[in-house]
Amino acid sequence: MANKSEPRAMREIHEIRVQISKEMRGLSPAERNARTVETAREILRRYGLNTHLTDTLPDRPTAM
Repeated sequence: MANKSEPRAMREIHEIRVQISKEMRGLSPAERNARTVETAREILRRYGLNTHLTDTLPDRPTAM
C-alpha cells in the first residue's frame, strides 16, 4: 500500500512498477529479457535515440 504522504509522482511510479511486476510474473529470464529489449527499442524509436541493444542474455554474469 502506498504511503499517502508521499508525492503523487512517487505513487504513480509505484503503481507502474507493480503493474510491470504483474506482467513479468511467470516469465522465463529469456522472455523477460526479450520483453525488456522490445520496450527499450520502442522508447529509443519514440525519442529518436541512437544506441545499440543486445538481444541475448550473457552466458554468465560479468564482473564489475
